Amino acid sequence: MVQYFAQLKNNFLKSHETLLGATAIRTMFGTDGVSTAELVSKSVGEATIFAESGNLGQSRGPRKGGSGGFSRSSRESTSEKGRKLILTVEVLRLGPDHQIILPRGGNPLSPSSA
Repeated sequence: MVQYFAQLKNNFLKSHETLLGATAIRTMFGTDGVSTAELVSKSVGEATIFAESGNLGQSRGPRKGGSGGFSRSSRESTSEKGRKLILTVEVLRLGPDHQIILPRGGNPLSPSSA
């Protein structure tokens, strides 16, 4: 058991990544260590978010031939991109009793604190 990722790296200089990879379940709590918060953020992963955007345009003015005119146009689009499920800064804001569970091959869990 370690409190900070930096502590794990210092104590197991050549094998810290092997040790993390060999764990079936990692339980992490709120931290003030930046490298630990980065590890939590990276370990939790990303989700795809969809963003919809659109615009509407209209214009008035003379048409060819001199008569008045009006035109309207609209455009909508959807884009997708990855977003971290929890940012490093958000991990740093978690309280010390906020738990994140990372089971190997499963989705991250964040049970309610008592």
